Amino acid sequence: MILIPAIVAQKEQLEEILSSDALTTITGSYAFENCTALTSLDFSNCKVVTLYTRAFADCINLTRFRFGQSKPSINAAAFTGVTGCTFVFQKKSHYTSLSATSTSSFRYWIEKGEGMSNTVDWIEEDV
Repeated sequence: MILIPAIVAQKEQLEEILSSDALTTITGSYAFENCTALTSLDFSNCKVVTLYTRAFADCINLTRFRFGQSKPSINAAAFTGVTGCTFVFQKKSHYTSLSATSTSSFRYWIEKGEGMSNTVDWIEEDV
C-alpha cells in the first residue's frame, strides 16, 4: 500500500499522475491543492482510492480524472475549485452508488453544487 502524504513538494511542476496498483489513499487534506500545471490523473490501476478534503482543490487545469477498479471514497471538497474536468469511472454503478443527497457527497457536488461544470463518464454500463 502506498499513501501519499498530506502535502506534495514541487506542486507547481506536477503535470500528470499515473498510479500503480499499490496506491490506495491520498492522506490528509490539501495533498495536491493548487497544482496548477496538473492536467490529468489516472488511477485506473488502483484497487481502492480514498480522497480526503481538498486533495485536488484548485487544480485549475485538471481536465481528466480516471478512477480505478472499485468504487472510490471521495470527500465532496476534494475537487473544490476544479471546473471543466471529466471524471471517468470504471463502471456506471461506481458513480451512481455514491450518495446524491448529502451536501457532503462528491455526487451532490457534481450535480447540484459548485462542480456542475464538470462531467462524469464511465467505461462500462453494467452494474
